[in-house]
This record gives sequence, structure tokens and C-alpha cells, in this order.
Amino acid sequence: MKQKTRVKYLLRFLSLAVVLGIAGPGLGPVQARPALVFEAKSGKVLIAEDAGKPWYPASLTKLLTAYIVFDEIRRGRLSYASRVKISRNAARQPPSKLGIKAGRSLSVEMALTALLVRSTNDIAVALAEKVSGSVAAFARRMNATARKLGMQGSHFANPHGLYHKDQWTTARDLGLLARALLRDHPRSRRFFSRKSFTWGKRKLRNRNRLLTRLKGANGMKTGYICESGFNLVASATRKGRSLIAVVMGAPSGGYRFDLAANLLEQGFATRAGAKRLRLAAIRDLTGQKPPSLRPQLCEGVKVARITKPGNLQGWGVLFGIFKSKKRARHALNVNLAGLRGAVRGAQAAVLDGKGGTAHAAVMAGLKLKQVMSVCGWLSKRGNRCITLNPAELKNPRALWR
Repeated sequence: MKQKTRVKYLLRFLSLAVVLGIAGPGLGPVQARPALVFEAKSGKVLIAEDAGKPWYPASLTKLLTAYIVFDEIRRGRLSYASRVKISRNAARQPPSKLGIKAGRSLSVEMALTALLVRSTNDIAVALAEKVSGSVAAFARRMNATARKLGMQGSHFANPHGLYHKDQWTTARDLGLLARALLRDHPRSRRFFSRKSFTWGKRKLRNRNRLLTRLKGANGMKTGYICESGFNLVASATRKGRSLIAVVMGAPSGGYRFDLAANLLEQGFATRAGAKRLRLAAIRDLTGQKPPSLRPQLCEGVKVARITKPGNLQGWGVLFGIFKSKKRARHALNVNLAGLRGAVRGAQAAVLDGKGGTAHAAVMAGLKLKQVMSVCGWLSKRGNRCITLNPAELKNPRALWR
């Protein structure tokens, strides 16, 4: 599947999945997802979809943690050489973590590197305790800083972004935070743009794949918990023009990066006229609770079980035919990830054509009504989708083979 077509589907997936009416046995509704692109310097909004909708920030929370630490450095209360001690509380945080034993320490420089490159939860807590003495006190500092930055739809309860019922934000607010980081603390760029760092014998790579995939990409932060889905704040600069994209609630890590990349490409192709809405003018939808994607992403049945081609039954969907088995498997995984939360309990396989020169990516185990719903959804997004009846699915001489 071509990337342009795939992202055309993704953009619609963000906001219209419920409207498209995917229903029936094994199919369920999908939440609308926020997305945002704006100019870093002017704050002019180029693309906005549900940008004021409350959402769980996950590890994007660490952007605010870093902002506060950079503030402390600017005010002379900390230096990059200052030592950060790992408490028992910090050491027992769940992954992602650097894994330093309680009682040991590291520099603020290394702590910020681990926080922003590897998204380490133990270091987030250690920095919070270094700045404010406790996580609770640091959370109060976070909320005061958020109010100062105009983040009207945000509330924070911890420095790392692990699930807490009283922690939420919006794409708008994260945009304000990202813009403030680059404006108030320009030296922070070197942390966001770092592709990897070495800790002991380990080489730890940045979780932001756009740094190596998108022209001009130079930051900022990924995030994921079951409740939020896959989040990302991404920045890129081309010919002196810097854009920031915010993506929240993507169904998979790969879709998150693909969507952000294509939103940024669309942003660079768009001129910011004088009448463009400013970021701060977007209204946060206060008083609402953020939706939880946990039932869809972490508790539901898988979209499809990978099986042997001979085991496929019922009606099927052909996602495409490819010259290599590797590309067919990739297309299969991409399509299944996009249907996460909408399809459950199906089958999936890569079928080899005659002579092994063609490979088909197929989802099956469906009823006719389900197949029509899925194909109708995908075709409206510009995606290729061919229905296969039970006889065609089993026929080794079928034309699609």
C-alpha cells in the first residue's frame, strides 16, 4: 500500500470512524483522535482536529517535567553538572527506566538525556524529587507552570505520565508547551534531536523514529499508555520554517509516526495566511473526562489471529498483492493495526501465488456484512479493498492469486 493512500485513510480514521458506521458482529466504535499542526514561531494553526479534546498525555508529560528543570537551570538553582540522586521511590518505577539502583546518582545533563531520549520513568521521578522534594510537590509546580503557559485544559499528577485518573491534557495545550520549550529554552533542542546515547555498555536509541525518517525532523517526544494510545509531539524545520505536530490516540506506533510525518508534509505545503487561527485561540473543552482506549488497545480481542493460509474460512478482504512476502506481511500488519478497536477475532495470512512471485495480504474469518463494512470504510479512505467470498478464498487458481 502506498504511504500517501495509507495516510489519507489515517486522517479520516482520526475523526470520522464513528460516523462511517462500522457496526455488526465483531465490530465496534472507534474514538475520534486529536491532531494538530502549527508554526512554531507564529503559532498559526495549519491543521486542527479535536485539538481541545481532553486526552491522557502519557509520556508527553515529560515535556513539562523537562521545562521545569530547564527553568531551574536558567535561574541558577541547578546546573547541568548537578547530581540527581535516585531514591527508592524512583528506583521502583515501572519501565521504561534507566535502571539505576537506589542511592546512586547521575548528572542533570545525563538525567535530561535519559528523560527526553529514552523516556525513563525512574529519572522523571528523580528529577521531580530533586526540584521539589517530592512527587506531590512537583505536581503542584507542574500545574502552576501549566497555568502560566496558558494550558487551560490540563491537569498533572505525576512527572512521567503513567496513568492517573487526575492527569489529562489537550493537543492545544501540548502545542503551547512545545512552543514554550523551544522559545524559552532553545538549548533543549540538543536533547530532543539526539538520536541515541550510551549508558554503560548499552546504546539507547531515541524512541522518536521521525528523527531518521523525515527530512528536517529535530524533536520532540513520544508517549504511550493503554488509556491514551500512541501519542507524539514532533517538530521539523525546512528552509527556516519550523512546524510542530501533535498526534494523540493513534492505534499503533507505526501509524503515529506515519500520520505525524504526513501532517508535517501537509503543513510545509500550506501557506500560513494572515487570517489563520492562532494556537492559543483554540478552545479547550474543559469539564470533560478524557476517553480511555484501554478496552480497545489492551483488553479487547486481537483484530486477527495470524494463521496458515489453508485455515482461512468465511468471507475475506484482500488488502493487496505484493512482489515480496516481506512487503505483504508489512501491509497486513499495517492494515490490521489500523483496524484495531474496530474488528475483533478475525483471521489473517499471507497467501503465496503460483511460482512464489506474488504474495497476497488477506484478512478472513468474517461474515459478508462485516466484510462490506470494512471494505466500505477503507475504500472511502482511498484504500484498496477487494472482497473475497468463501469459494474465492479457498480457490488456488483464483484470478487474484
